[in-house]
Amino acid sequence: MKKHNIIVALLFTLLAGMTSCGDNFDVSDKYNGVLSFSTPGYSLVETYNVGDSHTEKIYFQRGGLNFTPSTINLYIDESLVDSMNIAAGTNYKLMPQEYYTIENTSIKIDNEERLIEGAITVDPTKLLELNGGKYGILDYVVPIRISTEGMQVVSDKNTLILGFSVDNVTAVETSHTLHMQ
Repeated sequence: MKKHNIIVALLFTLLAGMTSCGDNFDVSDKYNGVLSFSTPGYSLVETYNVGDSHTEKIYFQRGGLNFTPSTINLYIDESLVDSMNIAAGTNYKLMPQEYYTIENTSIKIDNEERLIEGAITVDPTKLLELNGGKYGILDYVVPIRISTEGMQVVSDKNTLILGFSVDNVTAVETSHTLHMQ
């Protein structure tokens, strides 16, 4: 009898599963596409003064089921520096524009990519000069906010503050092996 009840229960579950899913299950109007920074908030970028510029990748992500061709617009929002200083008790300053380059301030999305890449480039030598020739100083930040044309932006994931620090590269020789620190 117990075996019979188990078989009936399994058949009932199978039958219920087959009949509950129809071909007309459409939720596309409920999950529009959205865009945001992949890692919003604050991020420390450590660079090294080795004579080359440093390019830091910035990633955006797309969510939702529906795709609409869109444009992500990046712009500097100085008010983010003030907000961060008040909230965290810091004294960061806006990095002057001549010390960095945002490679593309308007990124078009014409396909259904989920991860979109952008970039910002700084020159560690110039940044070191801005910091009075001192290594490991973190006084300047680049506050980026995004807006979009097309898909909506996720309101609590639309800002990124990048803090850049220049560190010194030293070489140490031990047992005939050169180690970089």
